[in-house]
Formats: sequence, structure tokens, C-alpha cells
Amino acid sequence: MNATSSVLAVADRESGTGNLYVYASFQPPGSDAFHNKLLVSNPGEFEAGSVVGGIDHEGQDLAAAFADYDNDGYQDLFIATTQGILIYRNQGDGTFSKVTDKTGLQNTGNATKLLFADFDQDGDLDLYVSEKMVEISFTEITATVLLQNRRQ
Repeated sequence: MNATSSVLAVADRESGTGNLYVYASFQPPGSDAFHNKLLVSNPGEFEAGSVVGGIDHEGQDLAAAFADYDNDGYQDLFIATTQGILIYRNQGDGTFSKVTDKTGLQNTGNATKLLFADFDQDGDLDLYVSEKMVEISFTEITATVLLQNRRQ
């Protein structure tokens, strides 16, 4: 299938098993609608992932990543859109729930890259966000933000 815009994120669901989480978002040519899918692999097949309330949001997807931001052992899904960064917390029982409003990331629009690492070496993941901005002169620049995990 051809797409005018697409985002893909993949994570190991259970360490060493080969089972995966796959998030895909795409906009078919000639369509204004985006299609968002969270898939869970089991040996030999993929099935739709369960998201409380579904994955349905405003704005265009720009990036996505999986990371265990709360150190509970489960990969959580982060989606950067033109309307902010959305977080779907992995409940550990095969379902995800949206927790964006509790994080303060909903106002981070136009993030084009999400990178997780322990930048400050304190034992938890921090989020590095790169945003694409357009100035009045219409020249493109990139702004970056490091959001440290304070476990609050």
C-alpha cells in the first residue's frame, strides 16, 4: 500500500521470545484520514492490541516510540503528533490506557523525533524530543528538549 505519511515503532514484548508490539500509522494517498494500528505478535501471527478507549486522536502522527518510562517492566507507547505527545501506558495485562494528561506532554506539538535513554545516569529513562519549527522567514530549524524523568 502506498502512503503519503507513515510512522512505525516496534518493541520487544517479552524479552527473548521474539514477540513484538508494532505501532503503525499511515495516511493513504488522497485521504484526509489517518489509520492507526497497534498490533501484538504471537508466534506466527499478529493481532490487534487492546487499548482502553482506542487509539484515536487529533493531529497527524509525526513519530512514535516504545519505552518503559515507569520502570514496571512493560513497554509503553509514545506517539508524537502535531497536537502534542500522547502516552499509552502498558497495563501489563495486554492492554494499554491513555495517560497523557498526567504527564504534561500534551502541549509538546510538532515533535519529529523521540529518543529514550538514561541521559543523566540516574537509573531511569529520560525523553529527548526534537521539534521542527518554522520561523517567519520560512527557514526550517530544529529545536530540542530533554525531559528528565523525575518519577513524580
